[in-house]
Amino acid sequence: MGHRLHPVFHAIGSLPCNRVDKTLVLPADPGKEDLEEWLECLSEPPRFSERLCPVSAQLGSTTLRGKSLADLIVKGHRHFARMFTGISLYVHQTVRSNFGEPGMVPFMSLSFDPDLWERLINADYDEGETTHATFMELIRRGVVSPCITIPFGVLLPTLESDFDVRMLCRIALFHSWHLLEAHHEHIERVHGESRFVAALWLPEGGFSRRVVRIFHEEFTARAAAEGKTEPHLVLLLDNHQVVSRDNDRLMKSWNMMRLDENSGEYISILFRDRGFSEWVSYSSPSVKKLLDRTIAKVDAELNSRGVDYCWSHFEELETLFLSSKAAMNFEQKLTKLTELGYLPVSPDAFVRRKLEGKYGLAEDEPRRVDPCDGTAWAGWVGENGSAHLGRWLGMRDREGEGYHVEPSRRVKRPTPEGEVEERQPQCWKVALHSVLEHVTRQVRGNAETLEGGVLGVLRSLVKTKNARQARQNIEAFLEHWALCHWSEHFIQHTRSEAEINIPDLIKEHLLAGCRGTLSEEEMLQAAVAAQAYYFALDARRASAFSWESLDSRGPYQASLMASLALINMIYVHRWRGDRRQEEACHEMLREELINFQQAHGKLGLDRIGVRESDWKHAMRSAIPESKDNVVRRAALRCAARHLRPLGHRCSANDVHLTPSVGHLWTAEVLPGNFRWDNPRYCGVPED
Repeated sequence: MGHRLHPVFHAIGSLPCNRVDKTLVLPADPGKEDLEEWLECLSEPPRFSERLCPVSAQLGSTTLRGKSLADLIVKGHRHFARMFTGISLYVHQTVRSNFGEPGMVPFMSLSFDPDLWERLINADYDEGETTHATFMELIRRGVVSPCITIPFGVLLPTLESDFDVRMLCRIALFHSWHLLEAHHEHIERVHGESRFVAALWLPEGGFSRRVVRIFHEEFTARAAAEGKTEPHLVLLLDNHQVVSRDNDRLMKSWNMMRLDENSGEYISILFRDRGFSEWVSYSSPSVKKLLDRTIAKVDAELNSRGVDYCWSHFEELETLFLSSKAAMNFEQKLTKLTELGYLPVSPDAFVRRKLEGKYGLAEDEPRRVDPCDGTAWAGWVGENGSAHLGRWLGMRDREGEGYHVEPSRRVKRPTPEGEVEERQPQCWKVALHSVLEHVTRQVRGNAETLEGGVLGVLRSLVKTKNARQARQNIEAFLEHWALCHWSEHFIQHTRSEAEINIPDLIKEHLLAGCRGTLSEEEMLQAAVAAQAYYFALDARRASAFSWESLDSRGPYQASLMASLALINMIYVHRWRGDRRQEEACHEMLREELINFQQAHGKLGLDRIGVRESDWKHAMRSAIPESKDNVVRRAALRCAARHLRPLGHRCSANDVHLTPSVGHLWTAEVLPGNFRWDNPRYCGVPED
């Protein structure tokens, strides 16, 4: 029999931003094209070219090398898949003999961004590996549990439209549901635990009651449609996101948040201890120290009362790259804890066993908590009291004082003259967030009236006067567009390649219950519009705003995806002969992205204390090839390459603008385990 303390582990996997262009250029005149071939092409995931910037890192005795950080991270996940398999083989017998379990209990949960899953599959195809299959087997055998996350890593509380939040929640559930079911079937068969419990990691822990209520509505609706009884949701948050006078009880308890005082519905919450998790992730502690500080959480009083309790650690798998010993220490920590009688479990496993009575309850469990609205779990490292969204928004609301811009950050970076410390104003985040919200609104259209943008195009194609049915069909079509956007993932699990095609998708969802069909040209319009909406959501990644400098990969990719979303709609409106909408998209591309330098005056940033000198400082280029700001470089290069077929003039210099950007100095250069071929900026001259 093991101890009553259960270390709870969760890991996050995502793909670093590194795109520089979309390889496919849309046709100017569909009437002159083979539309069947175009529809087949758009039924596959969009292909992107990426920035070259070779980098290597040491994981234990293994040196990994990639053409870019994204390539390196994919190879790292191959290493982690083998490591998790090794852990399961080592502890399997201990779990059965020492804990009396009939099979493996998941020792952690994993939330992988859909783009990462897709990239792992493609890398396996290209290199003859089985990384994706290994992770799937670990989930099916109950070694690790799947955790739902939001596509594109969007910080949901920063989205203004409930429509966008709801669509992202539906897409997340659609993408991950079969993984949840496969894992739950194993848990029910082997352990006899029937409650359908799923964990949710909101990107950056971004919490608001609005977001959680919407997700819970979609989760319960999906569960009911799939015949799941008593579904239950577990939210993963940071201890600084709730006001608590007793951190020890907060961390060790099964907590709950009531969603509605009238309905009585609630979700469970497990909290990580930010100070503990940051120490684990960034201080490179030895295995002995990791074990000592974990075992120090043993509570004699709870033990004597027969109460099972936990202490949670959540981290990004990318942090295992920060030290050559981090991955090895992680592996040894898990195996040693199991040997010593402390059974590591995933968040959903801990809560499920509380619900089913397998784990002892304290008298006050589940403990009611009320997380603070508009908070996140990953503010700047070292700012232990920081749970607001200022790191991503570039400003915060100080009670009684209105909005104030975030203070500048200090970073060190290498130069030809040696290492220098620089000031990085954060005002660019205020402007870029505002611009991306404008782009999302323009691309999406009016969610209430279904007019303009993507929604207006799709509404015109749904031949019904029933407004409610039209809305349901449009939402279902956008949700199921995930089949095309991440087709390789679905082909591995729930669909054959032949089943994923645009004509069937339109027939089954956009035109469900309606008479008539669409022409191939109308199908092309629907497909390119749906892709535009996904691009607009992709542009809202929180990682674009996570670090200090504007001139870096995240803001470049956000600007690229916003430009591609607008360009898709420019093509759709041109095909439909809607010159007014076409010009509106083109004007937004030109005035808000290409001319981003002018945002200080247009947005009136001086009203929140942004000095023009700070704004100009934030706009500075970090690369020698261009003095333009990174938003302009990304948008101008993209427009030059994709709008030429429509007759838009551009120079050869614009087409060949460098995609190089500055490094993330704090996150990727200073830690020291990353070895960049070019440590001064991210990129190499293009051939």
